Amino acid sequence: MAQVTSDDKKGDRIPRKAEPADRTDRGATSYAEKTNGTVAEHEAMQSTIMNRVSSGERQFVDKGKPVNEYNVIHATKQYQAVGTDRFQDYTGGKVNNSGARNAAKAAENLRRTGMPTNDATSFIVNQGGKAPSEKQVHALGNVIPAGQVGDVYLYKPKPPEKKR
Repeated sequence: MAQVTSDDKKGDRIPRKAEPADRTDRGATSYAEKTNGTVAEHEAMQSTIMNRVSSGERQFVDKGKPVNEYNVIHATKQYQAVGTDRFQDYTGGKVNNSGARNAAKAAENLRRTGMPTNDATSFIVNQGGKAPSEKQVHALGNVIPAGQVGDVYLYKPKPPEKKR
């Protein structure tokens, strides 16, 4: 999605407040996790949601719920920032800073292509590029590194051990 604009009386494009219809829960998730993220960082975070859905794995949703984008995003103890004021402000169109516009652009890019930008199912955001601690990574479960985009450290499930 391009920057949200409208025409003034002279026909010039001017920024306007984002409408709730312009905002998705996927965009809200990445915005709430990193309010000053770049488009690439938001695409990386949002791709983890797409990858969880496409995996079909029930571990990413609450018990008894089908595996879909809404249930992956809103599952208990999955994405920390879901349900925060930042999440609600984004979906309600109350914020229109560069981070919110970048999150919306990332959501639009991913919607248009239908393809995630990575194969990760988890991420850790550490401002300033500080590598995640062992404790942070351990909290994700049995994962291995899957890359880094800016301050976003990506992780994917560790493959099963091969039998000898």
